[in-house]
Amino acid sequence: MNKKLILPLCLITSSPVLAEEFYGLGGMQLRFKDSPLEVNASTALMGYKFGERNFTLSPLVKYISGRTVKNVEDKALEHGILLSVKAQYTFNNGIFFSTSPSIGSFNYANKWQFKDDEREFELGVNLSFGYEFSKYFSTELTYDEFKSANAIGANINFSF
Repeated sequence: MNKKLILPLCLITSSPVLAEEFYGLGGMQLRFKDSPLEVNASTALMGYKFGERNFTLSPLVKYISGRTVKNVEDKALEHGILLSVKAQYTFNNGIFFSTSPSIGSFNYANKWQFKDDEREFELGVNLSFGYEFSKYFSTELTYDEFKSANAIGANINFSF
C-alpha cells in the first residue's frame, strides 16, 4: 500500500472528532426482476457520519442475510454486502431524506450442490426517509434498486 495513504487512513479511522459512528439493524424484502425468487432478509449496517446536523455524508457497509421465501429455481441467496455513500438532509423537526449510490455483492448457493456457488456484483441506488428521535436514535424506511432486484426495508439506527 502506498505510504502516503496510510497516515490519512489512520487519522480517519482513529479520530473520534472527525466522524460520528452509527450502527443499525433492520429487515428487508428482496424481489428479483427476472425470476420469482423472493428473500426476507435481516440487515446490519455500520457507518460514519461526516458533516453538520442538517447535511451529512456517511460511508456505510450493509450486510444482508436472509431466508428464501419463494423459489422455483434451485438457487437461494446466501448473503450480500452493500457498500455506499449516503447523502442525508435532516430538517429541524427531525425528518430526513437520503440517497446513496451503492455497489453490492450478492452470493447465491445452489440448494443441492454447494460447489455451484455464484457471486454477482451490481450497482444500485438507495432512497430513504426517516425520523431522528434524538441525536442517538433514528428509524428509516428504505428502497434499493439494482439491475436484477429491488428491495424495501426498514432500519433502526443507533449513533455513538
